[in-house]
Amino acid sequence: MIESSAPYRALVCGSNYGRVYLEALAGQERVRPVGLLASGSERSRALAGKHGLPLYRSASELPAGIDLALAALPSSANDVVLELLERGVPVLCEHPRSPTFVQQAFEIAKHVGVAFQINGHFGDLPAARSFAEVFRKQVSVSPPRFLQVTGQERSLYAVLDVLDRAWGGLEALKLREASVDNEREPRSSSSTAWAHLAGTLGEVPIDLRIQVPPVSPPDGSPSYWVDLQLAVGFDTGVLSLLSLAGPVVWNRNLARSAAEDRALWELVGGSSQGIQGPSPSELRRAREEANRAAVGRLVQVLEGADPEPVVTRHRLLALARAWELVGSRLRS
Repeated sequence: MIESSAPYRALVCGSNYGRVYLEALAGQERVRPVGLLASGSERSRALAGKHGLPLYRSASELPAGIDLALAALPSSANDVVLELLERGVPVLCEHPRSPTFVQQAFEIAKHVGVAFQINGHFGDLPAARSFAEVFRKQVSVSPPRFLQVTGQERSLYAVLDVLDRAWGGLEALKLREASVDNEREPRSSSSTAWAHLAGTLGEVPIDLRIQVPPVSPPDGSPSYWVDLQLAVGFDTGVLSLLSLAGPVVWNRNLARSAAEDRALWELVGGSSQGIQGPSPSELRRAREEANRAAVGRLVQVLEGADPEPVVTRHRLLALARAWELVGSRLRS
């Protein structure tokens, strides 16, 4: 453990999402990037040069004295994450990750005596936090009656992460066989299919519609028509999260509200500007803050605190299993 007054020296891994970590850490005093671990591509060389960082092409090149790694790497680079843990470097790893990998990473981390966490970050956004807060309030009044999930292949882990933080665990998720809309069209078609999955979360019926393009476009592509949506029905009304930027809407049960003559719906989160939601630049700043919060959780553990519930081994392993369960049905 380093002196608490000194900045933590962070290795950023990956030149794609790694740039987001570098932006989030700009001007931060507690965590200071000291290197970029990437493939050596033109993009990674440019990113390292922009931030004045040495570029390392393998873990074997790393100097001593790295306090933590921010591993914004694809699953194809899982071996790099495991090697960092084996070298005694605490790791904050990007999602999604398979349960097999999560189990292996935690076992190595425990054996070596370092911390391992996964950054979901969408669950730390204002709208997701509001959704979870209002959900817990409604559960104290009425049990959930139904659940609707809408997303896309690339947002699958994120929407499950947001749901898990509100629900308190996805271990009881069970699915029936999937069906795919417009499945008669060839996979090479430019049209976009939707996988429809149904099942239960405990005793609550759950319905999932996930956009599954024939050829997966990159993150942020306009070919994805929705990022994520959640709706939970209660006796008292329906709680909805309409996108990762919000808003969160509470629609009261009309018949139950008639006697009190209360407003039938209200915005309860995801926007600080009344009826108007955040701009793309405001959402980008919120995501930077969420990433800083994720890094902060790892720093707290390095300073001796217990892991927060959202990054415990039990929770992350259960979330990975739910992600694998749903994902395995999308292209079956």
